[in-house]
Amino acid sequence: MTQLKLSLIARLLIAPIALLTIASCSDYSGPVMAQTVMPPTFNANESQQTGSHMSRLGYQLALLDRELLEDEYNQIDQDIVVSILRQMETISSSFMAEDAGESHGFLQEDMAAFIASIIDARVAAAARPPRYYLAGKVAGGCVNCHSVSW
Repeated sequence: MTQLKLSLIARLLIAPIALLTIASCSDYSGPVMAQTVMPPTFNANESQQTGSHMSRLGYQLALLDRELLEDEYNQIDQDIVVSILRQMETISSSFMAEDAGESHGFLQEDMAAFIASIIDARVAAAARPPRYYLAGKVAGGCVNCHSVSW
């Protein structure tokens, strides 16, 4: 009797394990996983001249955030921070000259102040010794309006 119970329990355990093993080896990727789960592809080597002004600013913002993370493994590179801020200034200035306000109406009035804050951050970052507080404020200003999801 006990041997019959053990045999029945063994069959009940072996069958699901075998089915799961076979299913996990399958290359079927049908409707089990929706396409929206996969993140969009991003090529870090693609030209910075492509895309909207805001997406190019976002790219520079990501670079700035990464560079400003100083820890025991990463020392902040002053030249890189200044270069990123210069790129952000150029992009913002062209945005203001070309299409400021079409999709971001609130920026029409605030764009000049935003560009001034980038210039102040660049000057402070280029100083000897460098000061990165204003660069962090520029990055924080973007994050205030845009929720960042990594």
